[in-house]
Order: sequence, then C-alpha cells, then structure tokens
Amino acid sequence: MAPVAEVSPAPAPTNDAPSGASLPALPWPDLYKIAAVGTLLCMVAVFAHLARFEHHPANLVYPGTEGAANELIAEDFPAYEVPGGLGHDGQYFYAIARHLPNLNAAGEHLDRPQYRLQRPLLPAVARVAALGSDDPDALVRGFWIAGALAVFVGTLSAAALSVTLGNHPLWGLLFSLAPGVFWSVHIAVADAYAVAFTLAAITLSLRSRHGLAVGAAVLMALSKEPLWLVLFGFCAWRRDRPAAVLAIVPAGVAVFWAGLLRLVVEDNSEGVVEFTLPGGGLSKVVGDWFAGEELAASLSIGAAFLLSAVFLVRKGLQHPFSIAVVLNALFLLVLDEHVIGVKLNATRMAMPLLALTIFGLLDRTDWSNWRQNQRRGDPAAPSATPAPTTVS
Repeated sequence: MAPVAEVSPAPAPTNDAPSGASLPALPWPDLYKIAAVGTLLCMVAVFAHLARFEHHPANLVYPGTEGAANELIAEDFPAYEVPGGLGHDGQYFYAIARHLPNLNAAGEHLDRPQYRLQRPLLPAVARVAALGSDDPDALVRGFWIAGALAVFVGTLSAAALSVTLGNHPLWGLLFSLAPGVFWSVHIAVADAYAVAFTLAAITLSLRSRHGLAVGAAVLMALSKEPLWLVLFGFCAWRRDRPAAVLAIVPAGVAVFWAGLLRLVVEDNSEGVVEFTLPGGGLSKVVGDWFAGEELAASLSIGAAFLLSAVFLVRKGLQHPFSIAVVLNALFLLVLDEHVIGVKLNATRMAMPLLALTIFGLLDRTDWSNWRQNQRRGDPAAPSATPAPTTVS
C-alpha cells in the first residue's frame, strides 16, 4: 500500500484582523524596500524631466507671470525669470508654506485664498522639511522632500493594500509609476498625498486598525478633500460603526477647517470654479482628444472610465470598492474642461479611480460572506478562504 502523505495544518489566521479573517500578514521589510525603490524611481524621473530645461529651484513650484504668486516668486528669486502664463498650483502651495502660520499673509499671494488654504498639509510638510525656515531655497528643498515622502507613503500603502487583497506587494510600484503621481511631485501639488492617505485609510480599515485609519483619513482631508468620496463609498459598503466614524471624522475636520478659514481669511474671489454640468467638460475636450491633442489626458480619463466599466461588470456592486468607483466616475463627469482636458490635471484627477479599479480587479479575496460575518459580530472579516495545505 502506498504511504499516505502527511498534510501540514493550515496556518492560523493572523492578528491583523479579527478572528475569522483570512487576511495575510504584511511583510513589512519587503514593503519598505518596495516603497524606497518606487520613491527613487519617481524622484529620478521628475529630476531628469526638470533637468531638460534651464534648471532653477523655482521651476519645481511652476510659477507664472499671470499667477497671483508672481510678485512673491519674483521677490524671493530675483535672478529667476518667471515664465509667462498662469503657471500652476504649486506656486500657491509655495506661498502658503512661505507664510505659515500667517494665513492672511499667504492669502495676499493666492488667486482664491480660502480654496487654496483648504489644503494645508503639503505646504505644512514642506515647511517642516525646511526646518521651519522661510528661506526660498530651503522651502523648495522642503517641497522636494515632501514630494518624496508622499511617494514613499503612497507606494507603501499601495503595496500593503495589494497584500491585503491577496496579491504580491510589488503591485504597489504602480503608485510610484503612475503619471498622476509624477506630475503631482513635478509641479508640487497635493494629489499624491491625498491618494496615498486614502489607500492607507482603506487598508487600515480592512485590517481593523480603525484608529489609524481615521488618522490617515484626516490627513487625506487636509491634503485634498474631494478624495473623501472614495472613503464615503468604501464606508457605504461597510455599513458599520467603524465605517461611520471613518466617514464622519475627516468630513467634520474638513468642514471645521473650511469654516475657520471663512472666519479668519479675507476672500473676494470667485471661489470654486472647477465644476460644470454633468458631461459638460468632457464634451468640450473629446473632439480635441480624437484629433490627437493632449494624449496623456485622453488616455488617463479614458482608461479610468474603461476600467471602471470592466470592474463593475466583473465585480458587481458588492465589492468594497464598487460604490466608491461609481461615485468617483460621476465626480469626473462634473469637472470642467480645464481640469480633465490637460495632462497636468487629468492625470491627477484620474488617479483615485484608476487605483480603485486596478487594485479592485486584482483583488483575490472572497467578500461574499462579509455581511454574514458582520451580523455575527465580526464586521471587519472577509469570508475566510481556507488557507492552502502543504504536502510533505
């Protein structure tokens, strides 16, 4: 008679989730290495692109002679010839960092003070990275450090999310290689931070680290508040007490900060101007896209919508990311042509939706019994897929 193979017992569930969960443990040393490699790749790419032009530290914050921060940039960098045009948002984050904590002084160099000051995290990190100095060169170095930190946190969060969903951590490199992350660092804006902390909050929530998840969500809200839609969609899937806290606290922080700004910062500008009627912005740029203009913008927005459709067909509406995908697809539809029609903006706007759909499509976790586990008092646990046995 042939000998019977000895079957090793399946490994016990990890402590990263409540009992009954089947989430794999996070390989932290590997995650840190992947995050470091991703950060290096992104920062080298940004530096190499900037080096193609006449190099000057102020190029990182993308100023323009028609921008409201023009006088500040010209004063801080007298040997620098400010480029023509409006520039981009990095110059306003620079102005905020330059004058922190004096919000009204910063507001004098902002086109829309209350709107720009609603997102204080990036300039605050840059000011800290500059060791509190308001020296212009030190502040630019601070933005470089802040950008690298955003890529590191985002890649680390993406790798941890990939492992949580049953995949290899190397998928986390998709964050550092994303065009939206490249441009976020390149023009010194906050999108990389916002997406990084959103992915961190979702991962921490899935792993029942609810306090840390709320902390990450608050940092997201202070980076770029529209990313709250992702968390709201995720929390609408969870529908439990931790989810309610995860949705309410960052929203409350964002509303409180916005209210405080309206009390202390003078603003006679037109405010938020990025929205239009559903489909209005898309209808104005799709003709240019078909003519071959703004290829990066068309590919980013097109891929976001296409992958959303594929994701919803394959995963249905019961996946943890499904409601968030729908909400963010609708959000893209109400952005005007200046936001979704050019690469500097479109690549960043598409990032949340691309992240949700890509990692959602890669997800190997069986969530079918999650609601049943929730009713049994184990709300954070997915259905426990039996761990594979080994034969010796």
